[in-house]
Amino acid sequence: MLVVQILIIVFLAALFFEDMRYRAVHWFWFPLLIIASFFLHYFGNLPVSIFINRISTNGGFIWAILILLTSYFSIKHRKFVNINDGLLGAGDILFWVVAGCYLSLLNFMLFYISSVILILLGWLIYQQFSESNNKRIPLAGLQSFLLASTISLSWFRLIPSVQTDDYLINMLLLWN
Repeated sequence: MLVVQILIIVFLAALFFEDMRYRAVHWFWFPLLIIASFFLHYFGNLPVSIFINRISTNGGFIWAILILLTSYFSIKHRKFVNINDGLLGAGDILFWVVAGCYLSLLNFMLFYISSVILILLGWLIYQQFSESNNKRIPLAGLQSFLLASTISLSWFRLIPSVQTDDYLINMLLLWN
């Protein structure tokens, strides 16, 4: 299991460095990460049904995001806008699928929202002090760095497990 964990971190790091340098990533990182995530679930004694359920529920959340983004930009421009044409890369969407294979639903939603906010704020600050004219945000790369950090913290038990929603559900119940 340790080998699979190390591979996941190595694959995420490679995705990060590739996206930061080239603003594009090779497609093969995504199936490798999905397969590694599956093996981690399998060897971690989680039933395959949980893995499939995770993919379907997080996939529904991804579809909702894509529909909302497409609707927003289509309404804004008063014509249908394909968000893959310059607004959002295929690598970004594929990365969400990868993260959705690993994280439980509430953890995925929390990761997605917090990582996008952090990356956008960080990118705005970076653009103020950078002389670079590159306006493309390496979203998949930066999110892969944040996911690798989150996963590592979870493995070392510095934060609660990101593979179950138990901690987040208890937190939500305490607020009521």
